[in-house]
Amino acid sequence: MRLEARHLRVLCAIADAGSLRKAAVQLGMTQPAITAGLQRIEAALGGPAFLRNADGCRPTPLGQFLVARGRNLLAEMDSLLEAAVGLAADGEHRQLRVGCTPSHVTAGWLERLRSLAPETDVVLHVDNSARTLMGLLDQRQLDVAYLYENEGWSMPPSTRVARRTVMVREPQSVAIASGDPLADAENVTLTDLADSSWVINSSGDDEAAHIRRVCAAAGFTPRLVNIGDIPTSRELIVRGHCIAVCQPTSVPREDLAVRRMAGDPFGVHLFLAWRRDSVWEPLVPAAFDFLVQEYVEGAGRNPEYGKWLSDNPAATA
Repeated sequence: MRLEARHLRVLCAIADAGSLRKAAVQLGMTQPAITAGLQRIEAALGGPAFLRNADGCRPTPLGQFLVARGRNLLAEMDSLLEAAVGLAADGEHRQLRVGCTPSHVTAGWLERLRSLAPETDVVLHVDNSARTLMGLLDQRQLDVAYLYENEGWSMPPSTRVARRTVMVREPQSVAIASGDPLADAENVTLTDLADSSWVINSSGDDEAAHIRRVCAAAGFTPRLVNIGDIPTSRELIVRGHCIAVCQPTSVPREDLAVRRMAGDPFGVHLFLAWRRDSVWEPLVPAAFDFLVQEYVEGAGRNPEYGKWLSDNPAATA
């Protein structure tokens, strides 16, 4: 007997329900039928997947392995079926599914992508986590994505996903209150910020570890404050309670200064990723060019960074 999706659903149902009787009800089967099915599965595997007693069923190490792997496989199959049903319902109508971490390029790049496929819905998915978006690419739930990696950390490669660098190293800036003496200082060093509280967002990738790693190299341990929403973070910064590492394209305001740090201690790798088997792969070169154009044109939102980028044209691809 070959192990099939229906067998995995039986195993997962038994693990969830904790008994053959409850699992049978959940699956719309009789208890004798689910018992016979489990016996066939175990005979094919060569060992018990569950220990049965008066209190119900408890998975063995073999059962735990099958259930854990089976859940992932079933989720992927359900996603595949959902996508296939959607394509069948739409006929010739297709979607270009785009992922992006928060960035100044998002709106403009989306408009440019729509010009590449005017008869197609361009669907945007924004997430703080590049790791999450890469997972969606790997699972065929996105076609293309604009992503980042903090310096010193990289995502595991996937044979199903191709990549192309936008910037090898984007130097990160620091956001501080405009009333802070450092806002007008000629030079801001990392050690100048050693006594500050640093705002982080745990929904991003490796942010806390990235800041700790860089600050440790400068000889101090940063005090980190985890804030999940942008308005609260901004309010804490403008009132002088915290600082934050930020994108160099961030826009300074009357109450908020955005400064580059001497030596650019924080760096981020920016890149475009896409599914190798996506029907949209022929559009990737144009999508990449549009992304770079949007990035360069938007960099001037921060005059200090815009000047740096114009003085260093080789920084972008």
